[in-house]
Order: sequence, then C-alpha cells, then structure tokens
Amino acid sequence: MVFTNLYHHICDVDNLRACYDKLEADKATGVDGVTKEEYGKNLEENLRDLSGRLRRIRMVQLQMTSSQRLMQLEEALGRSKQLRGLLRICSYCKKICDNKKQWHQIEPYITERSEVQFTHGICPECNERIIKPQL
Repeated sequence: MVFTNLYHHICDVDNLRACYDKLEADKATGVDGVTKEEYGKNLEENLRDLSGRLRRIRMVQLQMTSSQRLMQLEEALGRSKQLRGLLRICSYCKKICDNKKQWHQIEPYITERSEVQFTHGICPECNERIIKPQL
C-alpha cells in the first residue's frame, strides 16, 4: 500500500481494522486504558466512532486553516492601496483633482492612496532649460 494522503488512510474503517488486527494482544493498553480485547468487543462500532471523530477533527482543522487564511487575505487587502481609474491632472502645475473637485499636489495625493514614496531629482531637459540658465 502506498501512502499518498495519511488522513485518507487513518480515517478509513478498513485501514483502521487492519491496524487493529496487527496489534499484539499482550501489549500495554491505549491512552484511554482500553485493552485490545475490550476494544474488540464492539470493534465495528468503535472503528466507525473513531473514524467519525478523526473526520470531525480534520474538518475543524480545515475550517480553522481556512479562517486563518481568510483573515490573512483580508489583512493584506486592507494594507494594499491601489490607485485605479483616470486621474485628472493639471497640464501646467501637475496638481490632481479628486472626486470632491479639490486640487492636490501630486506627491501627497499619490502617497496617501498608495504605497509609493517620492524622491526628487531634476531631469536632463529641466536641467538644461531651467537650472543652467540660472548659473
């Protein structure tokens, strides 16, 4: 038998029965204090009960994992800021107009609505056109 998914094998009543059959009768009792002989008196019922408990435990684990992943995704979504759509920008001063028709400097507007931070420099064209004539 090849184990590809341990959970599938330990919850299957036939596999549990096969494990029970391989137990040596003279070994110590289980963690619940029940011997192999006592367990075997209602073997089918005990195996179905064990399989059901294992399935319920697995279901709870999956639900908890799902809940944790959902919370992580919601947190990530809350942290992510993304600009979408069209931005109305002044052709001259480069201020941006928001939905309330108020004009804002481009750097703070974008920084507040995204995870972008600005640094400043001077492009070669502005350097030639503005800076060099002042020197």
